[in-house]
Amino acid sequence: MLDLDELSKRENKSWVWRGCRFLPRGRVFGAEHGQQVTLALINLSEAGSDDVVTREFDLEKMKFVERDAFNIPDGKTQACYKSLDVLLVGTNVGGGSLTNAGYPRTIREWRRGTDLSDAPVVFEGERTDIAVSSYIHDERRRGGGIFEVRSRAISTSVTKYWVRRIHYNFLLAEDDPLRSGLGDPPGFRQVQIPYDSEIDFVGNLLMVTLRSDWSPEPGRKFIRGSIVNVNSHKFIKYGPTGRIYHLLFQPSQRVSCDNYTVTKNFVILSLLDNLKSKLEFYVLEKEGNKLRLVGTDKTALIRMTNVQAVDPYENDNFWLTTSGYLEPTTLWLGDAAKMDTGDKMVVRKSGSLGYVVRKLKSLPEQFDTRDMEVIQKSCTSKDGTEVPYFIIRKKNSILEKANRTLLYGYGGFEVSVCPHYIGATGIAWLENDGIYVEAILRGGGEFGPSWHEVSPPCCGKNAFLFSSEF
Repeated sequence: MLDLDELSKRENKSWVWRGCRFLPRGRVFGAEHGQQVTLALINLSEAGSDDVVTREFDLEKMKFVERDAFNIPDGKTQACYKSLDVLLVGTNVGGGSLTNAGYPRTIREWRRGTDLSDAPVVFEGERTDIAVSSYIHDERRRGGGIFEVRSRAISTSVTKYWVRRIHYNFLLAEDDPLRSGLGDPPGFRQVQIPYDSEIDFVGNLLMVTLRSDWSPEPGRKFIRGSIVNVNSHKFIKYGPTGRIYHLLFQPSQRVSCDNYTVTKNFVILSLLDNLKSKLEFYVLEKEGNKLRLVGTDKTALIRMTNVQAVDPYENDNFWLTTSGYLEPTTLWLGDAAKMDTGDKMVVRKSGSLGYVVRKLKSLPEQFDTRDMEVIQKSCTSKDGTEVPYFIIRKKNSILEKANRTLLYGYGGFEVSVCPHYIGATGIAWLENDGIYVEAILRGGGEFGPSWHEVSPPCCGKNAFLFSSEF
């Protein structure tokens, strides 16, 4: 549809792809149940710079929109469709529109065919904020409503959210005839959750991912790293007291939730079970008001797993990307519906083939792995913490101090170091009888927020003490 090499040659610029935002099919009036997505906001950066150029692309004509297009010049832009002819956009338009960090401080509601500089400011933060943002969450296809969300990132770990539930017509421009007689939309309400939490909407449920402990009311407490869901309409309108809460996930000492993905009818949790990958499947039922566990991987595997919905509003298919120290990156097509037996008393336990439809593509193998193995072990730091590590070696290797060994470790910014294909290391080191060790250091996100925040008293944050014997 779009050849970046050809575009770069034609425009004499080295364009680098930086993602896109589609016009959701449900935002075109009268086409709430249509199948066609027609427009997208494409982000391009010149030579890979941090700033992006945003240009509107016609998916039917397979070319950039030429008339009354939503095009935004270089900047750290945050933009999404509110409706077909209205954009929510934060970018540099001068006059204090950026924070001290250089990101959007204001959100404007930009109507097609008008100048961006004339678009009214509908939300703003402080100059000391990191950035502000605004987006629409449309859950009508899962039995929920339409939510307009605004947020202020006060720091890298603190974000405040404001939300309102609105009728579809309030997504349209203020002078649109379809808004005649509606009056003003409801006001925004601040979401009463810990400021370091994250929110999401699934059907009629508000999903809260916790980075710190939370007591929404006296006598009730959820620990950090948990995922909690509650009726979104009642929580936003009436607050946290007296609500019915459901605990979707609670971490243990060695089990954390890396992320989750939503398909049309399912929520798929990607878990790290002692650094091994495992998926859990929950079906959305009772008109979008309840999540029920229907399936899980029988065995957690030493590999990286990434799950993304193919089309979250049309089906339950998902892209499954896997990779391991000895396994090249592989793309599979999965179907979450295959994990639901229909029996509410049964939780199906299956290997990946239970939900895989077919293997689509794989990167080529870079080195010979037939006589190699991956071993997971741990050592004890001076403060008593068990720190895990992986050994990748030839099976006949004798583990002794004379071994030629490469040791790698990283721990910071709550980044999880998961098993991944090590092609270059395999060619240059493992095939030549070397041993490779990867340590899972504190400071990362492998075991949830506590693993990120813990500091060995003897050495300071993120320090790691490793035994000379494997």
